[in-house]
Amino acid sequence: MKHDKVAVVTGAARGIGQAICEQLLEDGFHVVGLDISPVEWSQSAQLCSYQVNLCDAAAVSEVVNSIVEQHGRIDALVNNAGITRDALLPDMLEQDWDSVIDVNLKAVFLLTQRVAPVMLEQGAGSIVSISSIVGTDGNIGQSNYGASKGG
Repeated sequence: MKHDKVAVVTGAARGIGQAICEQLLEDGFHVVGLDISPVEWSQSAQLCSYQVNLCDAAAVSEVVNSIVEQHGRIDALVNNAGITRDALLPDMLEQDWDSVIDVNLKAVFLLTQRVAPVMLEQGAGSIVSISSIVGTDGNIGQSNYGASKGG
């Protein structure tokens, strides 16, 4: 299968992110997995990964530059990374609020802001940001998560 399109997937180390990567590999993409944890589930030559803090603007710029330098393009971005830190609002710690907003919302902003110009220069590209029904319907103990997914 020809691998000439490049897809970047966040939260690639496990779960939904891993499944997205596996499907994109099957569909013929070269996949770049990004995660705070190592991506260790595949030995495919068509998968490379970076362990990166997506809440750090400088780190995001550096990883996007590295991807473009190595692959020459980015055809798809899947903003999938997400965390929860559940607690009722009166009991929620500010650091738990900040962590969820940073990973689930700020990281989407930072990565999209840096990938979009690459796609515009190419004349094409697709960006998918994974959300949750909690962003519109809410859940008890997930005010931070709901705010981050409702964006």
